[in-house]
Amino acid sequence: MAAEVIGASLATIVQGCGAFQSKVRSLLKERGITEIDHDAWYKLEDVASVLNELERTVGPNLMVLLGRYIPENAMLPPEIDTFEKALLSLDIVYQMHHRNGEVGSYNITVESPGQIRAICNTPAYSTNVNLGMFRGFGNKFGIAPNIEVVDPSGGGEFIIRY
Repeated sequence: MAAEVIGASLATIVQGCGAFQSKVRSLLKERGITEIDHDAWYKLEDVASVLNELERTVGPNLMVLLGRYIPENAMLPPEIDTFEKALLSLDIVYQMHHRNGEVGSYNITVESPGQIRAICNTPAYSTNVNLGMFRGFGNKFGIAPNIEVVDPSGGGEFIIRY
């Protein structure tokens, strides 16, 4: 069975593309997705294809913008009340929104107080999406983390200082 993403996440992707939402909807329509049901599952391959096309045609800044949007709408349990806790719970939340096949993962490690290493094995989500998402979580918790891209391959490897 192919890897899938829940419709609620797909809707967030569309909304997170701001002024380019109609382009995203058009690209999804080309892949047979005309309406998004928040509770339905969609092929992650289709989502990856749309995001790759957007990054190629619109540019990397849109992917960073999209990434920043994700934490704004993230429903976090009350115990997730710090930037560090949010990042440490990232893979659990990611797995809840993706299923089947090779969906990828987030490996988040606290290396020292105020420093996290994030290895993002996210086949559908580029380094720029993940960079934006880390910035968005910083914004959500009122901090401006210093984010260094150590390796841009896959979904990226980052050193995050806060």
